[in-house]
Amino acid sequence: MIQYHIIRYSTFIFRVLKGNVVEILKQILQKIYYRIKAFVVMPDHVHVFVDVPQTAASCDVVRTFKDISSIELFKAFPQLI
Repeated sequence: MIQYHIIRYSTFIFRVLKGNVVEILKQILQKIYYRIKAFVVMPDHVHVFVDVPQTAASCDVVRTFKDISSIELFKAFPQLI
């Protein structure tokens, strides 16, 4: 296993990660098939510390987190667009 520390900023670094958005984001990221060891949400960015198999490229891991979280958050909160 390889461990990555991923930092993901919101679009244009808006402070949108608060309230219900944080709870929904936590639920979304828990559904992703990589093992999350630590997860911290700040108002404008997210820190994720994750275990991944050695066969997974780092760019694929980041893309997976970014794509799934963005799509699901925009479905749940269309006003974030």
